[in-house]
Amino acid sequence: MKLLVVVLILLVQGCSNMEEVTCPPVTKFNSLESEELNQTVLNNDFMSGCVTELVSDLEALQSTESQNQCQNDFDETLSYDQWMTIYNSCMIK
Repeated sequence: MKLLVVVLILLVQGCSNMEEVTCPPVTKFNSLESEELNQTVLNNDFMSGCVTELVSDLEALQSTESQNQCQNDFDETLSYDQWMTIYNSCMIK
């Protein structure tokens, strides 16, 4: 269910402008967000390959034109909220 929510969020964002290829900007985290993401990764266990798979699945939702024309690494364009959703979806509870 969480995976579906993540996919839908990014699908809506990716489909908002179908005619023009615009590359998503690289996301810069503030120090608090960066620390919270690091602590989440260090203090929890995750299902093997889950984070990588979710990021790959989300990247595959991008248009072919966007994938071919954009120079940024896809994972650098994900926001703090997107990363937290991915980590929470993959966390072993």
